[in-house]
Amino acid sequence: MAYLVRINGIELPVPSSYTSKTIDIVDSGRNADGVIVSQIVRSNVSSIDLKWNYLTVEDWSNILAFFKNNFTNTVTYFDMVEGGFVSKEMYIGDRDADMSQFKNGIPTAWQNCSLSLVEV
Repeated sequence: MAYLVRINGIELPVPSSYTSKTIDIVDSGRNADGVIVSQIVRSNVSSIDLKWNYLTVEDWSNILAFFKNNFTNTVTYFDMVEGGFVSKEMYIGDRDADMSQFKNGIPTAWQNCSLSLVEV
């Protein structure tokens, strides 16, 4: 199976949407003259946003479980800067989903499942 993201060596379902970001962390402020004074604290920090149009309750729960007891995990993903797969320690940011199916009083599927993974 083809994959875009693995966590701790385990392939995630291929997301419906995959957004790669690279950010610079900057410490900045304005001086008494109103001019910005800044310095780069860290360059080229990676982040990826993943979205699945539909996942079963079990699949979504399995994805979220990686970060339930571990703040960081080793994530292997396709990096736009490197033009290939890299592995980095990442933590999970916001995650959300809309209930899609409900049967016998229990949710059975989610839609619009999304999460962000950010390099430590």
